[in-house]
Amino acid sequence: DWYIPAKDDTKFRVARNCLECSSGAIHGDNTGYYMTSGYFCPVDVDSLGCVVHDDALQEDPMCNVCDDEEGLCGVGSGRDGEETGEWCDCFTLQLSSDDLTPSLHSEYCEAGLSWRPNLVLDRSQCTCYQPGEDEETKFYTVSTEELPLVSTEYKTDLESLELYIDDLIQWEVEEIENSHTCTEKYTHLTQDDFLSG
Repeated sequence: DWYIPAKDDTKFRVARNCLECSSGAIHGDNTGYYMTSGYFCPVDVDSLGCVVHDDALQEDPMCNVCDDEEGLCGVGSGRDGEETGEWCDCFTLQLSSDDLTPSLHSEYCEAGLSWRPNLVLDRSQCTCYQPGEDEETKFYTVSTEELPLVSTEYKTDLESLELYIDDLIQWEVEEIENSHTCTEKYTHLTQDDFLSG
């Protein structure tokens, strides 16, 4: 469900802060990041977290690993459970990439805890995807003019982290009007300009 074109031998790993792809603690090379319903529904489904820990996969979804440090019960904003060291709502929940999610948005909010695949803008998390060895490699030719412009909002942060930024990235240029350009736009008129009407 995390990535519809995936096949049975497609691998998924998680990368906290988008730095390194790592196997999930429970689901290994079939792990994707999800967000729980507290982030996209006006509901309060906090509980006490995972009740019973076991090395085997639990039916209780709250026994899965959460990489969201602010998602602990009783700690983060809107998390009303007791401080148990467990998570309540989670922004970076490790689940199987095959985990089915509701097809309608309204179904997310109707009953208890639910989740959906998570994509973010701030590079706090990434889900890595690797096609299986038998999957045919496809190549696409895209003109640089067709590439979308990338917002400069996080450019300084990315550069300070010394992350790889491809030369093909085209940054959005902010238009700044200088005072000297404004003066060039003025046309000074005199009375003589209106003699003919």
